[in-house]
Amino acid sequence: MNTQERILTNQDDVLLAQILTDFRHFEPLIEKVEATYNELKIGTFNQHTFKEIIENGSTFIVSEFQAEINRGLDESGVKHPVLRKSLVAGMVPPQEEFEKSVKALREFQVPSPNSGRETLQLRHISFTDDEGFFISENDKESILQGFCRTYLETEQEYELFELVNEAANLHKRIKEHSKKYELDYIPEFSFKVLDRFFMSRSTYEINGKAIKSQVREAVIMRTGKI
Repeated sequence: MNTQERILTNQDDVLLAQILTDFRHFEPLIEKVEATYNELKIGTFNQHTFKEIIENGSTFIVSEFQAEINRGLDESGVKHPVLRKSLVAGMVPPQEEFEKSVKALREFQVPSPNSGRETLQLRHISFTDDEGFFISENDKESILQGFCRTYLETEQEYELFELVNEAANLHKRIKEHSKKYELDYIPEFSFKVLDRFFMSRSTYEINGKAIKSQVREAVIMRTGKI
């Protein structure tokens, strides 16, 4: 095995479905951000605007808003500093509402489920004019890669996986032999030592996380390093 190669062992589609349900927690917050942005009257809310908010907060958009106010005053011929200050002050509430909604969205964390599973992140949400806020196929792929897939990444992990796979195949053959001749020696063929490595004995699906955990624990025991 090439030590740079990553081999996929498991994909948890149930976990993906659970994470996608977290979108409902974000909906009122992102809709509030869109509404307060539109109150600024500085352009159409779009995917670029949304990504700017996710990545950088409100700073750039607020600076654009303030620049737009000053341009409007200049074009209207308002020169007196006191009058300009008074007019600008009247525009502060929409700006503050926008800043507050952005802060609430970016600081929000989905309530941790009892299972301790991974949760949806703001970066996994997209926006288009046609669909509004949604989780795109690219977003789903990012969730799968980040949270739902298990890869073998080292020579030790790959070798242990192969050995467990060989043992599973041997056990299946013995089980089939037992069934063929109506023999009852399978209970005496202890397989429990390897049970930890399987998602389900009925399907012999190997649990990649268990492989990785076993190798990691062995390395810690040998080196004393985490």
